[in-house]
Amino acid sequence: MKDFTSRLLLILSVAAAQVSFMACLSKSFVERDDAILFDDIVTNQNDEQADEPAYNPTTGRFIAPANGTYRVENSGPLFVHLMRNEDIVASGTNHDDKFETTSCNAVLILKKGEIIWVRLKHGIVFGGSPSHYSAFSGFMLAPTS
Repeated sequence: MKDFTSRLLLILSVAAAQVSFMACLSKSFVERDDAILFDDIVTNQNDEQADEPAYNPTTGRFIAPANGTYRVENSGPLFVHLMRNEDIVASGTNHDDKFETTSCNAVLILKKGEIIWVRLKHGIVFGGSPSHYSAFSGFMLAPTS
């Protein structure tokens, strides 16, 4: 019964506390090996810490507000690395001149305070608002202990 109660409380906490973000580029970005600053915020919800946004557009970083399983994604015409702290989690590139779109995504079990960000490896990330050509998004699938 105790195990059932623990699982039920965990499921209820998912419904109660939501963490999600989607941020896009309002203009193109060319700073290689730096965090891409997705500045056009579409969604930025953090019920875990209501006074702190899930994604910080000033730093270009998402800091996990709670232990949990998260899905994060980056898409656009680009050559990028999806970073967990300072480690590459996934990479995406169209690696050609045809301006095709690519994406990279990951499902990660994060500890509170771990950082997810997107680093431009090569070239230019095309931005434009309101078209949202390039985006960085994520959300918590489930909390973990």
